[in-house]
Amino acid sequence: MGPCDAPPTMPLFDPEILTEGRGLSIGVCAACLLAGLSLWLLGWRLHRFWLVLFAAATAGITGLKLGPDYGMQPLVAALLLGLTAGVMAVTLMRVLAFAAGGIAGYLLVHALAPTWNQPLVGILAGGLLGVVLFRVWIMALTCFGGSLLLGYGSLWLLERPGEFNAAVWAGEHRALLNTISLSLTALGLVVQLFLDRLRARMQKERKQREEEQARIVEERHRKKGILGFLRKAG
Repeated sequence: MGPCDAPPTMPLFDPEILTEGRGLSIGVCAACLLAGLSLWLLGWRLHRFWLVLFAAATAGITGLKLGPDYGMQPLVAALLLGLTAGVMAVTLMRVLAFAAGGIAGYLLVHALAPTWNQPLVGILAGGLLGVVLFRVWIMALTCFGGSLLLGYGSLWLLERPGEFNAAVWAGEHRALLNTISLSLTALGLVVQLFLDRLRARMQKERKQREEEQARIVEERHRKKGILGFLRKAG
């Protein structure tokens, strides 16, 4: 590759994964789209649920593959690993955020400065930012994951034998798909921040109304008590 040649674009939509998913039913594609939309729109609101689900599913699949190597039934190993990972996921949430931030920092440094041989700087900086900006980072991750699920589900749904080959089309338009996915991620981050602030404001207003109602009720009871005392005294 010459000095003026651009580095190859990393595909966010892998043609091999699209090929493996070819022929999925409409129901499965719709479920993928629904999960992607929920993750994109309500990622922060339901981040504990998504984290536990992802950890349990990943550990369960690992148990199915590695269980026989350690003399365990695959299903038993999957259930035990999935349950353990799900329970520990919430406790280790910020550790996982640090790990995800470190990986993102490493990939970003490698993409921007591939000749700079200091991967530890990107890992530590990304990990620290992931912990300090925990809420924003979780929103960004869930928006990115949701955009990928929406993209894969849409491509699988549009797959038509002899008419539209999603894997070939994705390979030819990887830059376009990457741009759309990253744009959806940025848009989702803005939407989630707006919804989070709107929810916080509504909760604050509701709390103020409840406090005002409680104050009014207390004032009424106090007045009734004073009137009752005056009547008895009179």
